[in-house]
Amino acid sequence: MPRVAGLIPPVITPLTADGKVDRAAVLRVMERLVSAGVDGVFVMGSSGEGPSLSDRQRRDVATAYVEASGGRVPVYVGALDPSPERAATTVDMVISIGADAVVLGGPYYFTGAGPEHVRAHVLQSLGGTDVPAIVYNLPQATGNPFTPDVVRHLAADARIVAIKDSCGVEADSLALQAAAAGAGLDFLQGAEALLATSVLHGAAGIIPGAANIVPRLCRRLFDAAASGDVDVALALQADLVVACEAIYRGGHWLSALKATASEFGLCGPATSGGLPPLERGDAVVVEDVVRVAAEDAA
Repeated sequence: MPRVAGLIPPVITPLTADGKVDRAAVLRVMERLVSAGVDGVFVMGSSGEGPSLSDRQRRDVATAYVEASGGRVPVYVGALDPSPERAATTVDMVISIGADAVVLGGPYYFTGAGPEHVRAHVLQSLGGTDVPAIVYNLPQATGNPFTPDVVRHLAADARIVAIKDSCGVEADSLALQAAAAGAGLDFLQGAEALLATSVLHGAAGIIPGAANIVPRLCRRLFDAAASGDVDVALALQADLVVACEAIYRGGHWLSALKATASEFGLCGPATSGGLPPLERGDAVVVEDVVRVAAEDAA
């Protein structure tokens, strides 16, 4: 399998008002990202509402993105489930639709189970399949972190090719990055505040939710950091912080992301899982989003 690297947006799941996957919107999202030069897409992550989608929605959105990509960029699909039994069902779906890899989070709900349980969750979820897998560290949501030792142990399995980290704590993230590098795994940073830092330290790629809205800004940030241009990378990181303040302002961050995507004409604002809708009546917010869009396209 080719390296998992570059800019890989964790794409939104466009939904109609009655909860169906909006395939036309998926195509709009994909075309916009491909034109911005992304290196792949991550479907059904946190930004894609993966854990709260129904089985039908999961299959529909994953299939829609695979079809919309048409082989132009890799499609990685999340299996963010609380148990290996549930995750294994998603893994089977990922294989059946022809996605390039599965992304496995840690087990959740039953927290504090320990590192061996986290490791077992991944391996049992994969079962006897040969699908490439990326592990996804998000301890603030799962309560069960991927520690450096777990990462090193999992790397012994040839199916594990990369780790995405979104813990958001710089010291912890850099420790995971060092463990991944030592074990020969690609490291992918998902915490938007740490993108430049991680890439300047050798991270293979970035997976920021804001790339749904400002993919070109994220592209430039990654390229500057990957080439070692520290001053430009840090300036673009500061620009991204400003962009994120506009994108995520008001209410739940995921509802805000969907509302921003709606303002851009990418999809409707509907969310899954009972997330509160966001009323974006503040003209300052709308103006900020429009400004960010204009700057991103420049």
